[in-house]
Amino acid sequence: MRVFLPLLLLFALPVSSQTNDATAPGQTTNATTETDDPWTAATKNLPSLYQSWKTEHDPAKRADLADKVVQAAMYVDDDNAHAMGDDVVRDGLPKNELAVPATVTTIKLTPLTTLWDAHTNESDFPPTPVFRRISASRFEAWTPHEGWLFDAKGRTVADVKVPRRDGSGREWFGAFLPDGRWITTDIWDNDKQLNAYTPKGDWKWELPGDKIVAALPKPAASDSDEPITPSIGWARADKTGKKWLVCLGTDYTRGLALVSPDGKFQPLPESADVWQLVYPRSLGPRGFYISMSIKSDDGKLAMDREESGHGVGVGWPSFGFPGNKAGKIIHGGNEQFGFWPGAHAIYIEADGEDVTDPHETWFFDAKGQYEGQVTASYLADTVNGRGLLLKDVQDRVLRVEHNEGLVTVPGIQAFIWPDGSVAMPVAVYDDLKLGFFLRGAGIQGSGDDSRRARAKADIVLAKW
Repeated sequence: MRVFLPLLLLFALPVSSQTNDATAPGQTTNATTETDDPWTAATKNLPSLYQSWKTEHDPAKRADLADKVVQAAMYVDDDNAHAMGDDVVRDGLPKNELAVPATVTTIKLTPLTTLWDAHTNESDFPPTPVFRRISASRFEAWTPHEGWLFDAKGRTVADVKVPRRDGSGREWFGAFLPDGRWITTDIWDNDKQLNAYTPKGDWKWELPGDKIVAALPKPAASDSDEPITPSIGWARADKTGKKWLVCLGTDYTRGLALVSPDGKFQPLPESADVWQLVYPRSLGPRGFYISMSIKSDDGKLAMDREESGHGVGVGWPSFGFPGNKAGKIIHGGNEQFGFWPGAHAIYIEADGEDVTDPHETWFFDAKGQYEGQVTASYLADTVNGRGLLLKDVQDRVLRVEHNEGLVTVPGIQAFIWPDGSVAMPVAVYDDLKLGFFLRGAGIQGSGDDSRRARAKADIVLAKW
């Protein structure tokens, strides 16, 4: 299977002399000149474009003005421009900041296992360690040099050391099967081979990536002409627990195959739906970092995220909504986006203005209509299979539900250690009542001292 997603096409404002023929009655036009640079032109035109958009009722004209407002806001790129862009995302609806319950349920954790020598690094993407759910009764954690496999009770099934040569491997680090067998890459020659091991760490075989690439189906005529590089982009157990799903490639063109524990492999066709091949809702968005996509649980709808790799448009990704040709350009929209469990409604997380600002999660219905937002970041799904768990700035867990087009926060939880100190969740499995949490002094907050404390804090698997 080859996956190719095009770059977002950004349309800059003209720098030649122009007038704004969409200005609302009674408003003045900020004309630009031949010498105006794009930033100056955008700064002059943004206020009048925004006012014209607010008062326009014709759907086609309003959509055109919305696009112009956002393109101008990209050039200006200050707090005021961000606010105008957010207003366009809401299509002029009032900001609906979800109400959070005043009563917090405090939950005391029981520590099970400390991932010694594993520490968070918030600057990594994805952040280290990597946590994955691979089946109803198995989940795993990986750092570049160690991997852990746990069962549904939080018991350790396998704890393995990863041999390395001259680096740390690509970001997926390793992947278990439920029985403890695992694969990883060496890092000579850009991770271009798989290596398989027993649960005890005995090496079994090596599979070159170029051997898999050579067997992949030939691309359709509309696909990228760029060849698939044999580097192993990511791998994980498939939903049967008997094979690994392996993705090859480094940029837009990717190839996929199923690899069995004996080293044999099955190339996948272009039509393969990778989200249906793994444990439900465990895969998340896939693709190149500026071009990603995800499918709904039933496989019927897809949405994508496209962002410019450099220049104007960085930090202003476009999210393609099913059935909505215009999509949504959300300032700060990050890689945490997708569909609600078992539904076609959508959530999108957005970064704050800088690293000290909290994240905001936006909610839209299946038609792209704005429903609300909350100051919190995506964490996991709820045990009932219908809601989302979000983490707020105080590291509490919000239980968010979506019923008949209404998004609510019916409950909020705070996790603590037996000594009463704060436990900061980093990966939670609500159905198992298990999760990974940070433990240490000074880990709360957004300042440099708190970030350094989090980087040194213990990562502990705990139950409640």
